[in-house]
Amino acid sequence: MKRQRILALLIALLVVTVTWLAGCAKARPTVTPVPRVAEAVPTAVPSVTPLPSATPSPTATASPSATPSPTITPTPLPPQPPRLLSRSPERGEEHRPDAPLVFRFDQAMDADSVGRAFSIEPDVAGTLSWDDQRTMLFTPDRRGFRRETEYRVT
Repeated sequence: MKRQRILALLIALLVVTVTWLAGCAKARPTVTPVPRVAEAVPTAVPSVTPLPSATPSPTATASPSATPSPTITPTPLPPQPPRLLSRSPERGEEHRPDAPLVFRFDQAMDADSVGRAFSIEPDVAGTLSWDDQRTMLFTPDRRGFRRETEYRVT
């Protein structure tokens, strides 16, 4: 057992030494000779006298015309179904038998179609009225809602 440890230690030491020596023995860069450029001999350049030329006269340019910016036409959203924002009484809230039910919608409503679709089970006689285009009231007749009764309003 002891011999195996010593042998493993010697192998590890050998690997570290070889790796270190390989790193130290990097090849040195070689110098590449640069060829010499022949010295430039000055040569006489003949002088040229420029010919007289006509000076161009300025031409009139058209004034820039303003480009109309494109008009942005928003795409209308498709009609959204109405949502009930609030109701009174809220679910589970106590309600006086003669008090109206109040419904507030997120958009103007068609009073006739809402009146045709409105129902209460069990049946309660009463009238529908509108405070504005978004707020509907159902006021029961003088008998009102019965106590201890659960109603389903659709």
